[in-house]
Amino acid sequence: MDERRVARSLKRVSRGSVGVAALALVVAHLAVLVLVLLVWLLGLAPVFDGVHWIPAVLATVVFVVGTAVVFVTLIPWAHQYEKVFSDAGVFVLSWLHWFMMVSSAVVGIVVVALVWADLRWYHLVSSPEIDGLRDRAMAMPIPAEWSLDEAARTEDGFPAGVYEYEQTFDVPQTYEFSQMADWMSSPEWEASFGSLRDVDCDATGRCQAEVVPREAREPVYVVVATYRASTMAGSTPTVDVDLQYRISE
Repeated sequence: MDERRVARSLKRVSRGSVGVAALALVVAHLAVLVLVLLVWLLGLAPVFDGVHWIPAVLATVVFVVGTAVVFVTLIPWAHQYEKVFSDAGVFVLSWLHWFMMVSSAVVGIVVVALVWADLRWYHLVSSPEIDGLRDRAMAMPIPAEWSLDEAARTEDGFPAGVYEYEQTFDVPQTYEFSQMADWMSSPEWEASFGSLRDVDCDATGRCQAEVVPREAREPVYVVVATYRASTMAGSTPTVDVDLQYRISE
């Protein structure tokens, strides 16, 4: 590349000002990151839920091509700073140029990786519903004859946006799946927890129901109960009760 042409281009863009040249470096590198972020936001649209690879590939192409264009265009500038600016200006622009190249590349790689991972806002910040999932689960009308064996939040919402708090109960030897199904359909839920609707039980010993929202904008909660019969002598049947908080965007 003709060095005199590069020097003239640098002088024309910067107008001989170190500040303008520095601003041009920053804007050029940030522009690529902004474009990748826009693709990430585009990929959050529901239309891409089943084909998230499309915005992920697009973000990768935008980053690779954009970074290549910026690097190829601006690297020749670094060899011409001393012909346009003072020693102090050369020092500032050289370090800034190096810093912007490295930092924009690193940040861009991280952002593209997060696009491929389908990162959503709820993976970065919590909410009262997420933090209060255990307390909400404690309000369930658990039968008195059940004994809590263990409880834990089992899902972190990544990537599907479903948070779960699961409790495992030991139940009496005579307890059967039909009793659990009746419990899921009982009116006891209304008083302490909230009514359940669309109770669906299958042959695998699993029942699922949605919590009826008390308000129009109340989050979506789902209760999943699974009956596990005793498999050996001396063991007791168990019931897993899983409260799911499903984030709707």
